[in-house]
Amino acid sequence: RGDMVWGMLYDPGAAQALTGTDTMATYRDDVLVPKGQRLTQKSRVGSTRSFSGIAGKTMPTGPLIGGPMKLGGTFDLVLDFDSIGGTGAKCPFLYPNSHCRKNKVISLSNYYENGDGLLIYPNGVPGTKGKACAISMLLTDSGHYLIPMQEHEMINKVSDSDFHQAFQAIE
Repeated sequence: RGDMVWGMLYDPGAAQALTGTDTMATYRDDVLVPKGQRLTQKSRVGSTRSFSGIAGKTMPTGPLIGGPMKLGGTFDLVLDFDSIGGTGAKCPFLYPNSHCRKNKVISLSNYYENGDGLLIYPNGVPGTKGKACAISMLLTDSGHYLIPMQEHEMINKVSDSDFHQAFQAIE
């Protein structure tokens, strides 16, 4: 707790992956540029024309952007995010319901003694050749779960015994 870790808020209430343009630019400058990586514009418009936030106001989307990351601090992949500017420019990265459904994820809240959760991918993620895997979700100071996007010493690496124990509990 209290350490800065780049990540996505676990938000199955969000329909699509989303982030603010300022958030994306800061991630690019702080994380990607030092590694020689970059963002990729996938299209001039997002996956949808607009989003409605918590306040119910409709905001137009910007370009669809591919962001390289280390999912859970472990798996290298690129996720596509719709972007929003204006009053939504500082929107954090959101890990949406569409990704949960596509990957058939299983979420275990409060899995670790410190309150961190576990996110299980029964069919794996890109790069695991379909092998089931799991990542830790960090419990933030605000009470949200954060899915790390980079390596960090605060991230619980999911051991094989954790994974198998969790899998047995849900079978």
